[in-house]
Amino acid sequence: MNDHPSFQTDALIAEDIDAYLDQHQHKSPIDHRLSAAQSDDPRARGAGAPAADPHRDRPCGRQQGSARMIGRIVWLAALAATALLTVLLQFDWHARSNAAMAEVVPVPMRNYAQARVTQGAVNGADPSAALAEAERLVRRRPLPAENLSLLAVAQAKAGRLDEAARTIQVAGQRGWREPMAQEAVLRLALSAGDTAEAARRYAALLLLERTPDALLEELGPAVLGEPGGMGQRTLVAVVTGGERWHPLFLRRGARVIPPAAFIAIAAESLAQGAAFDCGVLEQSVRALSGRDAAAGARLRASAQARCPGLARE
Repeated sequence: MNDHPSFQTDALIAEDIDAYLDQHQHKSPIDHRLSAAQSDDPRARGAGAPAADPHRDRPCGRQQGSARMIGRIVWLAALAATALLTVLLQFDWHARSNAAMAEVVPVPMRNYAQARVTQGAVNGADPSAALAEAERLVRRRPLPAENLSLLAVAQAKAGRLDEAARTIQVAGQRGWREPMAQEAVLRLALSAGDTAEAARRYAALLLLERTPDALLEELGPAVLGEPGGMGQRTLVAVVTGGERWHPLFLRRGARVIPPAAFIAIAAESLAQGAAFDCGVLEQSVRALSGRDAAAGARLRASAQARCPGLARE
């Protein structure tokens, strides 16, 4: 029987503690670095241990080449898209004067081309298509009076007469330089009995070189035919209101305004102090004499006070 059991138990416990510490000892950071360095040392690993690959964390050459190729493809695609966009914008611009180019431009890219497409649709036989194209045109370019005029025509062809009347009035107010709008508003004014407004629209048409002489000759009697009427008085006010009107009225008016109305307007303008140029007035007398010799003689007599030289034939 052992006389010292407690000492043996203590020894066994001490041995267990030493073994536990050997297995779970805490190393300092320096110890960890030394251990890592020793593990990387071929001599520490032994001659048979494989060496570490210094390129294992780098992308392979094939991946790098693929990335460069994708970047080049994206760059070329961007250049091609820019070139195509530039060409389409040029087509759209040239469609103003070349209707054949309008159809080449894709619908989302149409700006100037849309006006050409709309004009063709309005002249066609499908009112629904014309109205759709005109509405698309006005949505994209709502400001020009020409576009509103096309919309009014399309609305009229589609049977929407009230909308057409409102649209053409807006177009006439917005654009004095749009013959279609001015003609439409003039006819609406005549139908409403507003001769003064019709005369103002007639003056706008007279000012525009694009207005055909035949149209002015057609509208003249209805607007200016009443002697001393509101139409003649309104045009006298326009002519005497600014000298820029004088050459236009004398040259073109002598060709297109009814002779009797032209003489009346010219004489009243002279009486109200219009400073007509004598050379231009002489040209007007000759042009009017070519249409009506008696009317030319009356105009010459009316202008004697302003230009005495006109009294001689």
